[in-house]
Amino acid sequence: MDLCEESPLPDLTSSDNEQKKLDIYPKCSFRKSIVEDVQDDKYHQSSEDQQYEEPPSSEDASDHEKNTHRHTKHRQSGKRARGKDQKAKKRQKAPGIHQYTPNPEEEVHAEADDPEVLKGYPEWDKEVDYEHIFQDLEKVDIVNCPPALPSLYRWKGLSAFDVHPIRHGFDRNKNADTYIYIFDSSDEGYRLAKKLDSVHKGIPQGPLEKMTEIGLQQMKHGNWLMAQDLNGKGDAKDDLVQAYVPQDNSGRSREGKTDSTCTSIQSVRSSERCYSLGITFEKQTLFSASNANSKIKNGGTDKGGEIRTDVLKTTTQVFLEGWEEAPITMRDTIADMTDMLAMPHVGSPKNKWCPSVQLNIAQPRRYNSNQGLDEQEFFGGLHRDLGDIICSISALVSLSDNPKNYEGGRFHLISLGVYVVLDEIDVFYFSGHHLHGGTPPLAPEGEENIEDWAYRCVVIFYPASKIISGSSQVFMAGSGIHGEPVTLPRKVFS
Repeated sequence: MDLCEESPLPDLTSSDNEQKKLDIYPKCSFRKSIVEDVQDDKYHQSSEDQQYEEPPSSEDASDHEKNTHRHTKHRQSGKRARGKDQKAKKRQKAPGIHQYTPNPEEEVHAEADDPEVLKGYPEWDKEVDYEHIFQDLEKVDIVNCPPALPSLYRWKGLSAFDVHPIRHGFDRNKNADTYIYIFDSSDEGYRLAKKLDSVHKGIPQGPLEKMTEIGLQQMKHGNWLMAQDLNGKGDAKDDLVQAYVPQDNSGRSREGKTDSTCTSIQSVRSSERCYSLGITFEKQTLFSASNANSKIKNGGTDKGGEIRTDVLKTTTQVFLEGWEEAPITMRDTIADMTDMLAMPHVGSPKNKWCPSVQLNIAQPRRYNSNQGLDEQEFFGGLHRDLGDIICSISALVSLSDNPKNYEGGRFHLISLGVYVVLDEIDVFYFSGHHLHGGTPPLAPEGEENIEDWAYRCVVIFYPASKIISGSSQVFMAGSGIHGEPVTLPRKVFS
């Protein structure tokens, strides 16, 4: 259950201001729609179902039994059909920014030649009704930008010295561009966004030089990407952060270790190159616990365990340094929640935001190869992280050790048309609810022999909803008493 789902049912008599706050969390609004439906008597049985029938005579008992069975079966199937229709109706009614909480059951599919897909997003900036939305925005001219991608705008404020009100803790003398895209939170806007989103079938492969040709925008140090509601007031304070790259690059080690191989580390699922480093959640039991690789076996740690510890501690520090630029409200809200729930801190006592961590390893490919990250299975393809809590973002820490003339590969936010080059950054913060995926490093053109020591690691820090919201119980150790585990008591109940 997400954080939003654990909040109490909203007051149906709330003011307009309170309703606007609820719209930020679609699941809260979804619950409100359920209450409205119940009050409208949509879920009550019809009068026909409640009619009283006279008992049959003895001679008609057998015929009545057959008819009753057939009638009951028909009524039950009718109720199931009505239930499906009502569920679909509830999903369609739920207001809010749906594109931030995509539900696989609600996927809308479209073909590339669909008229709405060919037309793309409306040109809202040319409509008089939305002048207040675009008064502080300057459109970014992106050549060959596909119509299925939203237009990007640069936030300029009222003067050259203005800074976006959500941003803080950075040097104004360095690059600090803030990009904005507009989303329509209405039902019609949601339907169009889902249709355009369904056109994206894969991750753009190939060298970096091709990305400009297909109309994608690179994010560099100091760049932020935010979303603004078309139906809002046009106030930048209401913008929602979707991704950012911190201004400073803390540097990286280029010391290759060809002898650092171990077979004791377990990979995630069937993937060959993805390894869990933090707390994992088990759906069947609703329990959370340390992953298998972090458990001490036979009274001590092996070489693989030591490597895991070093990687986790180092990358957590990189994550926390860039996290200083994150919106203060976001940071403080999550930190207060996890403090209250006594959530274990992974990688550092200061990490109160991302309890789940995963290491993904990629090998370089030849320059003209269209092969993606096949060895990473699900995590190497186009996907969403639907287990992330909606009111926070993930972090990607890049650790490359490739020859200097290799391309480091990229990380794409597919549905927004932006990407980062992974050998040019240390850490990238993004919303995992958007379609995303990465590409492998590439050797120079004409290079046939790939260096066997070359690799790229990315460590992903996830704001796992089940753990942050306290809807799962965290196991710390085994007690040895009837198989009962040792759990961490929550401060709120202490």
